[in-house]
Amino acid sequence: YEIQPSLGISSVSLDGSNSSLIHMNTVAPLQNGSTYTLSSNNIEDLSGNTSESQSISFDYLVGENAVEGDLIITEIFADPTPVMGLPECEFIELYNASNKIINLHEWKIEDASSSGTISEGWMMPNTYIVLTSTSNIDSFDVSNLLSVVSFPSLNNSSDDVKLLNIEGVVIDEISYTNDWYGDDIKKQGGYSLERINPNDPCSDRSNWSASEASIGGSPGIINSIYDDTPDQAAPSISEITVLPPSYIEVNFTEGMDSTSLVEATISTSPIL
Repeated sequence: YEIQPSLGISSVSLDGSNSSLIHMNTVAPLQNGSTYTLSSNNIEDLSGNTSESQSISFDYLVGENAVEGDLIITEIFADPTPVMGLPECEFIELYNASNKIINLHEWKIEDASSSGTISEGWMMPNTYIVLTSTSNIDSFDVSNLLSVVSFPSLNNSSDDVKLLNIEGVVIDEISYTNDWYGDDIKKQGGYSLERINPNDPCSDRSNWSASEASIGGSPGIINSIYDDTPDQAAPSISEITVLPPSYIEVNFTEGMDSTSLVEATISTSPIL
């Protein structure tokens, strides 16, 4: 026997009850995310037939624990009509922004009114996956595609989309409206909403816009409006709404880090 990339074999033994099964121990541990090829030669069956050289490849994958922000929603195709070039099927795209290998088996994708289950699939670091209904799986010409049983029917004008792991923990969520397209024509249908900067933790309108791809979207690949330029502009107050007798609503130019508000200095003049 031989394993490539080179991996020493310390022992091989025949199973005690199943003569077609062997057990093999390697000298060093297998590396998560690696592909190996096992080769064998001169293996003889109980009738004396000897095999020639043969080989088989396998992936060694161990799912790692995902936390919020490891996987993010990067594209939403809620209104596929009229057709611009994409299949006339709703889809959601995910990106693995972590360095983890993640098993998506039994994860959930939800909107405001329904929930779907990812049947199976793995995500390697820095890769994209397209999620769509089981009935639409053959409509897409992409390899990184996973089927979702009872894929939620996304609302055209607005919806809340959540990605939950097998324990039901929310890993990412988006609450979009058709104002996010930033284009009165594209919001009528046929174009996806794309995330601009996957490294930006903000998931509001400022980090999303209509796809600029000629076919209306970019499922399974880097987004057409991708821009990873770091945000170096400090937020500023854009609007204040006052409701009597003692309520003030403050709007900022971009999403705020909620933890920073704990130590924020707030004052008024005259003093309230």
